[in-house]
Amino acid sequence: FITHCGMNSASEGLYFEVPLVLFPQTPEQGAVATRVEELGAGIILKSIEKEEILNVINEVLDNPKYKEKALKISESFKDCGGVKEARIFLETIVG
Repeated sequence: FITHCGMNSASEGLYFEVPLVLFPQTPEQGAVATRVEELGAGIILKSIEKEEILNVINEVLDNPKYKEKALKISESFKDCGGVKEARIFLETIVG
């Protein structure tokens, strides 16, 4: 999945266990991209040259470590409990 690294796009891709090719356009997106790369679930494109894009896509598709890291992140998202747990947490805080 080639993404501009908006939080929603990155989160959705990772939730569905998809490793990411990261192409941030803003500082916020850069922060998201950097974190995803640090976690090993994607690679930031260093340029828009055809060879760079192909190399990064092939690395993400051919190296199983990116899929494995995306799977781990997906599992951590799912372990959080979703909307139901968020509601319980907020009700506990607010009273």
